[in-house]
Amino acid sequence: MLLREVDRRLDPIRRIDQAIPDPRDPIYTAHRQAEILTSRIFGIAAGNEDANDHDQLRHDPAFQVAAGRTPAQNNYGEEHQPLASPWTHCRFENRIDSKVIFDLHEVLVDTLHGLPCPR
Repeated sequence: MLLREVDRRLDPIRRIDQAIPDPRDPIYTAHRQAEILTSRIFGIAAGNEDANDHDQLRHDPAFQVAAGRTPAQNNYGEEHQPLASPWTHCRFENRIDSKVIFDLHEVLVDTLHGLPCPR
């Protein structure tokens, strides 16, 4: 939940989400890109660096809340729908190309530039 609070204050996940194009058709999309990104970042921060670790994490109610979803509910309000699968995470990561990496670098610099300097 600490990471969620940091995200609320600095808003890096929304900025990262906006820098990554989402070519998927929303009609056939069960998981918002921001949700996939949030669960992936929080999973890595929790020590689960492999996408296949999300096979367990996706069912964890606390992890679902941290990712911005009501536990066991998808974007359509359907019950008992876990977060994105490891395969969805893999497809998401494979969409990242050199242009997106450059854009993400700019997001990182802009985010850090806005922080107050420690004294």
